[in-house]
Amino acid sequence: METTRVLIYDLVRKLVLTDERYHDGVTAMVVATHLDMQRTNVSAALNGLVREQKLIKTKTRPVRFLLAVPDVQKPFLNLVGHLGSLQQAIKLAKAAVLYPNGPLNIHVAANSGVGSTTFVHEIQNFAWQQGIPAADGATVVIKCRDYADDSQQLDRQLFGDQADLESSCWGKAQGGIVVIDHYEYLAGPQRVKLTTALEAVKNLKRPPLSILVSGLTQQVMTMPH
Repeated sequence: METTRVLIYDLVRKLVLTDERYHDGVTAMVVATHLDMQRTNVSAALNGLVREQKLIKTKTRPVRFLLAVPDVQKPFLNLVGHLGSLQQAIKLAKAAVLYPNGPLNIHVAANSGVGSTTFVHEIQNFAWQQGIPAADGATVVIKCRDYADDSQQLDRQLFGDQADLESSCWGKAQGGIVVIDHYEYLAGPQRVKLTTALEAVKNLKRPPLSILVSGLTQQVMTMPH
């Protein structure tokens, strides 16, 4: 039953947070259909999650189930445009964090001064609410612009003194979050190494969530997922 509840809770969380059809909650039938389970068993598990205060249920018919998180604590709601211009970007960011096989790389590209730092902060808040980083997971922030005149030091910050994955920023942040800010300041060879490292990160036991932030006024590259 415990495993079933975890499976059901993860599905409810994903649907409510990433699918606009279910922002007002999901029914037991929706969950049962997605998981190919009997509705009665799903209802029992959903009500168990309500008793555990992980979900709340509405008084509507049919009954809908929502995450038991007060609106004031929900990330992204204070962003200007969360119901308009940023709606799709927020949806994609949530989906990347909640990707079933582990979080996908997130690339935030925006002109200077439009609030990309705040947006990244909200992604981190959302990830933390979803259990990323883990209790022992670290958050590592590399500000590439601070090393614009010292590429060797930036190399060490990103890829480690030994130039291996374990000593890199991703190895140090396993189970956590890595933010690489203004990565458009990386030199050509560093960009190649970054692409290679992001591909190799998938092989870590607990790959961290990687958030890459760049401006639009300089050349940027497409990051692998």
